[in-house]
Amino acid sequence: MKQDPGSVFHNVRVTVLGAGESGMAAARWLEPLGAEITVSDSRPEAQWDRKFSEWCSSRGITVDAGRHSEQACTGCSIMVASPGIPSSAPPVVMAAEAGAVVVNDLVLAACFWKGKIIAVTGTNGKTTTTMLIAHLLEKSGIKAVTAGNISPPLFEVMDRGASDVTAVLEVSSFQLEMLNEQWNLPFPVPEISIAVWLNLAPDHLDRHGDLKTYGECKARLLDMQGPEHWAVLNSSDSGLEPWFQRGRAKRAFFAGSHQQGTAGAYFDENKNTLALYLPSQDKSGIREEKYDLSNWQPAGRHNLENLAAAALSARLAGAKADGIKKGIETFRPPAHRFETVAVSDGITYIDDSKATNVAAAIRALESVSGPVVLIAGGLGKDEDYMPLARKVAGLADCGMMRGVVLLGRHGPRIAAAIFGVSLPKTVSVELLTAFSDGRDAMEQAVRQAVNLAMPGDAVLLSPACASFDMFSDYGHRGAVFTQAVKEIACASPDTQSPYLQTAKKGLGGKAGHERCMQKPGALSGQEATSGTVNDNRQEMTQRAHTQ
Repeated sequence: MKQDPGSVFHNVRVTVLGAGESGMAAARWLEPLGAEITVSDSRPEAQWDRKFSEWCSSRGITVDAGRHSEQACTGCSIMVASPGIPSSAPPVVMAAEAGAVVVNDLVLAACFWKGKIIAVTGTNGKTTTTMLIAHLLEKSGIKAVTAGNISPPLFEVMDRGASDVTAVLEVSSFQLEMLNEQWNLPFPVPEISIAVWLNLAPDHLDRHGDLKTYGECKARLLDMQGPEHWAVLNSSDSGLEPWFQRGRAKRAFFAGSHQQGTAGAYFDENKNTLALYLPSQDKSGIREEKYDLSNWQPAGRHNLENLAAAALSARLAGAKADGIKKGIETFRPPAHRFETVAVSDGITYIDDSKATNVAAAIRALESVSGPVVLIAGGLGKDEDYMPLARKVAGLADCGMMRGVVLLGRHGPRIAAAIFGVSLPKTVSVELLTAFSDGRDAMEQAVRQAVNLAMPGDAVLLSPACASFDMFSDYGHRGAVFTQAVKEIACASPDTQSPYLQTAKKGLGGKAGHERCMQKPGALSGQEATSGTVNDNRQEMTQRAHTQ
């Protein structure tokens, strides 16, 4: 039985730290419960959402704007922190040292959710898997909402939280960071019926410091489970091994190979069939179910792993076999995740802007069926780019890498890593620098990629970096890429690459492309410098552009 939130928060001083989407939702949920609320944000109030600011004024809520005052931090019993604020931030430290309970908004909302909770975490694939689980449940007639890191905040949909509604939550390491082993919450912690941990690879090291700390944050999800719950884990990801036995929940695995007598989800050798191994209804053993994947649309090995995790989790949560079948046939992935945005002159253009770390970019490269021109770069997260460089080199050695176009603040770092491996001379690496804005940079990157690509190739935007150096977010970056593809790759012949113009006239094939490879066409007259560096078989061409 869930505790009545009115009895918990009435006349309790609560500071909501951060007036963004999650903070606004938390304040609006807490206010009718009688809490004495202060909303604290380092931005001036003029930069807050205007309607929210007016709402605070009308409800008598204290506004602490342009700072985080000592009173706001030390004068509360509970601090509800937005996920963008780290546990090391001075306001959080002050509150904790003053004896306040500090909790993330998602975890706090989950404490009072009345129905089942399925929580999905991992370095990559969280959003797709979260949406897919909800889709499979709904196709089985089970009411479900998605929330958390995926947006909206769980607090925003609490009015839909009846006991028969399952919350499928995307959970980031940021949202678990503030939980500690003492669990000093003045109310029961959330019960996670099914915890899904997809994978673990270096990411957000600029916040967490190292991979072990990052993984430990995610592992805290397993601490919110009892022996009647399920932990669904990727058995093929060696990075998860230190936490395979964390918590008290029953174990189910996906990917890798099936272990006799255990619950799991696996594919046949040709990836045409998904097999689920589930506890029999009388709990006497494990039974097998098979699903045809001929109508499964999302491309890439990583999306097959997402499907395995989602189908297994949905069945464990009560979804019907027929619902899984219908869901597989009808699911469409969210935008900017290995999404084909155009096919022009035999070249496929793929928007994988959501690949904001090295592991995601490598998985995308592994999922392309033909030779690829990679567009990468942006604002990195203190990752090592050598694994990406080695993947590029490996593809190049088997004729599957046509070229790399790099942009953004950490483009030079990726270039330096690629510079440290041996590439065939036929693989071009182009570094674009000194652009005034992201749109200009992306247009030039697409133009250069079009110059390098041949029919049958793919041009893949998979940045391995965050977007905030030149774009508002990964969605903005993907939209700019898509628009550039439409304007450049799908435009009139006089804007297309020299190779494509030659091919259309029936004059060339490979020779025309080799001329382009040796001396790419001028890029809008903006070329500032051009140099070639040779290291045995390796050639790297760096072009600096001023705007």
